[in-house]
Amino acid sequence: MPRPVTGLLDANVLYSNALRNLLLQLALNDAFEARWTDRIEDEWLRNLEDRTRDRVSQRTLPLIRKHFPDAIICDFDADQAIGSTDPKARHVAGAAVAVQACALITNNLNDFDASELAKLGVRVLSPDVFSLSYSTKHRALSKPQHERRRPTLRRACLPGTLPTSSSERG
Repeated sequence: MPRPVTGLLDANVLYSNALRNLLLQLALNDAFEARWTDRIEDEWLRNLEDRTRDRVSQRTLPLIRKHFPDAIICDFDADQAIGSTDPKARHVAGAAVAVQACALITNNLNDFDASELAKLGVRVLSPDVFSLSYSTKHRALSKPQHERRRPTLRRACLPGTLPTSSSERG
């Protein structure tokens, strides 16, 4: 089976519990290989409310790390200038280029120089466009549910990551 495409997840697609679960479930179903950096993870956690941050740090993050042990990108140029990419987003763009990500998945499309990143093989996509384009093309998602290798999103798959209160819902 061919290796799935690599998608770099920006911090802003990790905030919403529903969006995070959707993207991570797609990755669990081998639609793509989810990657991010420690800095992206820190940004995600730093921008959560204190109560939510504590719960995510104690419950959600250990589960994500268990299911995605190779997701963290370590060796990349965090200050790499790529066209007119916002200086605050250079670490995200640099990581995407370093792992030869096919897609940089972000809600902050204007922070990235999409044409320069495209020259380096990275498409800057919103989570909506990414989910639609890859989910319709990928075999693991087009199979009937009983033929899939991994379960669909439910509490048994990633316990503790589903919203338990209105404050964590995106």
